[in-house]
Amino acid sequence: GPDSLRFGEMPVLRWMDDLWIFGDDEGDLRSLQVDVHRAAREADLELNLGKTKMLSEETLWSAVARVEHSAVDAALDVDPPDVAPLEDLLDRIIAAPEESDRTTIRFAMTRMRQQENNSRLDALVEIAPRAPHGADHLARAFRDFGIWKTHEDWYMEYVASPWSKFGWSVSQLGTMFPTATRPSKRIRQKFAEFVSGKVEFPLFALAVQRLSAWDSGLAGELLHEVVKIADHPQERRIIALAAAAARQEPTFIRRILGEYDENRVT
Repeated sequence: GPDSLRFGEMPVLRWMDDLWIFGDDEGDLRSLQVDVHRAAREADLELNLGKTKMLSEETLWSAVARVEHSAVDAALDVDPPDVAPLEDLLDRIIAAPEESDRTTIRFAMTRMRQQENNSRLDALVEIAPRAPHGADHLARAFRDFGIWKTHEDWYMEYVASPWSKFGWSVSQLGTMFPTATRPSKRIRQKFAEFVSGKVEFPLFALAVQRLSAWDSGLAGELLHEVVKIADHPQERRIIALAAAAARQEPTFIRRILGEYDENRVT
């Protein structure tokens, strides 16, 4: 009808039985909602007002991501699975890693691992430094696909680069080296440097945990030294737990924990 022509420039998208209408003016959108509601009633239909929402900024992008993720899952659920939507999503992450939110990176990495799809793996390794906020989810994919076996140089270069200022992402990417398999001597040495240096708690925790599994003797030596300058209850708790994993003497562990009331429960 003539009234609908006023909204002819607003993009309208359909997903299943949902309609998405995009505009820059909330008043125009609300007015259109009333018109659609009226037109539906004239056709003996009723809009579900409980599901009719005005979305903007972060809430809009979150809703779009949920729809996109459900489309990927629907494609993967057919027999045989259609991986094209998943690969399209991976391509968008690779094209703009800084703009990809954690939820999307997590979803894509989880589906990638479940499908054992490594078609974009090399590109993901290349853009990983530009997505420090998704380092934990990327690292799980790198671990499961065995990237840690062939990319020690890459990790060492990452640690030496300006990106290493993000201690959390350095630690998360470091989790690609599994506990159960001993890496090369230079990786063990780098983790030993993390233990000896004044690094952030996540990186320190990763380093002592991995070393306690890879080389309990070296871990024990380092822990006996670093505890002398550890002056934070959480730091000492990390040391104590690693010492227990490295089978250090119980009196040493109790002494580490006993100096702070905050560690009494541990």
